[in-house]
Amino acid sequence: MDYLRSVFPLVLPNIQHVVINSIAGSEFATRTGKSWTLIPNIMDFKILPQGIETSIELVSRLNRPKSPLIIPHEAGDEGFSYRQRVEERTRFMGVDLRLISDRIAKDRSVDKEGKKRYPL
Repeated sequence: MDYLRSVFPLVLPNIQHVVINSIAGSEFATRTGKSWTLIPNIMDFKILPQGIETSIELVSRLNRPKSPLIIPHEAGDEGFSYRQRVEERTRFMGVDLRLISDRIAKDRSVDKEGKKRYPL
């Protein structure tokens, strides 16, 4: 582990490091003491459809009833009404939607009811 920590991520003068969010950047800086550039992990939704809607369409077209669409996070910034629209669309498209945010945690653990929780 000491060897791995000393070389990963590789820090050389000719390498520029990029991250997808500031949390990852802070973690990188803490581990290496080096700078980073932010390249947000986003799409221009004015041009492209939103990712979840595209995923619903893809799973529907697969036409495999035993292949659910799994969403491991809460509604977040989109809000509860967006979640309702996603649920309605999956029902309309015949897609088995699994919302599993209650089973996701930073570390492997057990919740108050004794259900196992897993990291992504």
